[in-house]
Amino acid sequence: MIKLVNGRGQLGKALSKELEQTNYTLFREPGYGDSEDVSIYHTWNVKDKSQIKQSFELKKFIRFVDKSSSDQKIIFISTSSQKESWYVHYKQVAEAYLLTNHSNSFVLRFPLFIGKGPVLGFKNKTMVPYGKMELISVGDAAHEVVQKIYYNGNVRCFTFRGEVVNAQTIYKVLSV
Repeated sequence: MIKLVNGRGQLGKALSKELEQTNYTLFREPGYGDSEDVSIYHTWNVKDKSQIKQSFELKKFIRFVDKSSSDQKIIFISTSSQKESWYVHYKQVAEAYLLTNHSNSFVLRFPLFIGKGPVLGFKNKTMVPYGKMELISVGDAAHEVVQKIYYNGNVRCFTFRGEVVNAQTIYKVLSV
C-alpha cells in the first residue's frame, strides 16, 4: 500500500493524481515484494522558515520515522536548495536522520516547484528577483516520485534537476 503522508499542497495534489493514473507494476523491479508498505513523506512547513517552526517539523518527522516498522519503505521529499535558511538546514538534518536510522528509505531532492512561492511572489510583486533559480514543474516532480516508488537499489539519495533560469527573466515574463 502506498501512503501519502499529509497529501496537501501542490505536490500532494499532483502526487495523488499521478498515483491514481499509474499502474504501479510498471515501476516494480524483478523480485520486489508486493506486500511492503510505502510512505511518501512530503509534509513540511515551507511558509514559516523560522528556527522554531522548522525544529518542530524535524521533531514531527523523527517521531514518524521512529514509529515506522523496518519493513515500511519511507520516501522523503526534500530540497536541493543550498540557500542559507533554517528550512534547508532542518531538511538536511531530517535526511541524515532518516538515512542513519531507517535502512529501508531514501531521499528525493527537488529544486523549487513552479507554482507557489517565489514565482507567485514575483507575479504578485511581493518579491524582488535575484540571481538564478532552478525550477521544476510540480507534475514533473510527482512523476519522478512515482517512478522511484519501487526502487530497490543501494543509492539512497537522488537529486533531480530542473531548468536554471535567471530570476530577472522569470520576473519579466510574469510581469507581462
